[in-house]
Amino acid sequence: MKIYKEDVKRIIAHAFGGTDQYYRNDIYPFYYTDGVRNIVNLGAFWILDLINSYQPKHKNVMFQVWELEVNEKESSAVMIMYDGINGNKESPIVNQKIPYTDFPCNITFYLENNILYLPIED
Repeated sequence: MKIYKEDVKRIIAHAFGGTDQYYRNDIYPFYYTDGVRNIVNLGAFWILDLINSYQPKHKNVMFQVWELEVNEKESSAVMIMYDGINGNKESPIVNQKIPYTDFPCNITFYLENNILYLPIED
């Protein structure tokens, strides 16, 4: 299933103001919001898997900023996580290369108090 940039932008635009419900999958140690659910339901559950895979090692980072930076020309990406409290983006804690993705654009997620959400849902 192809993910379109317009669909991602539409979801982000409708996520303004928070969430109506929190979702949980038993394999993830965190809940996630309507906006995150709608994004991953486009066919990007791998984003939750990737973020989850780093939680045992980095659960002490209280406010995690996760940025997916997509290289559209090469259909690749990098997922970067840094400490949102210290705000030191130049020294990422996680720098995961993704050799192939069909995700169409950059996107940021916050993980705080065991809730994964979009910045617009803050």
